[in-house]
Amino acid sequence: MVKGDALLSFSGGLDSTVLLSSLLREGRHVTCVSYKYGSHHNKLELKAAKTIYDYYSTLFPGKIEKMELDLSTIFNGMQCVFLLPDKPIPEGKYAEANISQTVVPARNLVFISAMAAIACSRGIPYVALGVHANDSVVYPDCRPGFIKAVSKAVNEATEHKVSVLAPFVNKSKAYIVKAGAFQDVPFHLTRTCYTEHELACGKCGSCIDRLNAFKKAKIVDPVRYAYEV
Repeated sequence: MVKGDALLSFSGGLDSTVLLSSLLREGRHVTCVSYKYGSHHNKLELKAAKTIYDYYSTLFPGKIEKMELDLSTIFNGMQCVFLLPDKPIPEGKYAEANISQTVVPARNLVFISAMAAIACSRGIPYVALGVHANDSVVYPDCRPGFIKAVSKAVNEATEHKVSVLAPFVNKSKAYIVKAGAFQDVPFHLTRTCYTEHELACGKCGSCIDRLNAFKKAKIVDPVRYAYEV
């Protein structure tokens, strides 16, 4: 593999899809790593990831690979609404207190650790994730301080063979939408909603954040919603 290849934490969501497009357009070989871990929307997330992988495989043949990690028991015992099928996903903006129920503590730490181990064993110099400034309102493991700390930890743990790429950590979701539009990213294939329903709800924090980002970017979101203001 050439210098600059990356393992990408790939959910099939908007942010990781724009990052995938960016990395591929930079000429990197990208391994898309998706996770089976038991969230409400996990099956739909994995379905979207597969569809988007197929899309980019035709555009960048030989430059993209897919990997799915089964971490379904990693978060056993956690009392998080996001992981409890009998609990409804709360509605409202990220800034509202009830959205904190969707936090899976240290989830990105777990994902990054797994990717770093694989990357080091395969001689891949980077692990990448699409965390951004909007996420940092609620999710501690999406904040610049965490990214700085985990980057140092990954670098030390792999004897400086692997580094963390998080180019959107200080950027807004609207910025990501604009970047994706410029790259003709297939937004219609991405999955953002936190619920288990095929049709995006339009009311959960993730949907609201996405809808607001498209409005700020003055771009039409091609995804259909059950509810949209």
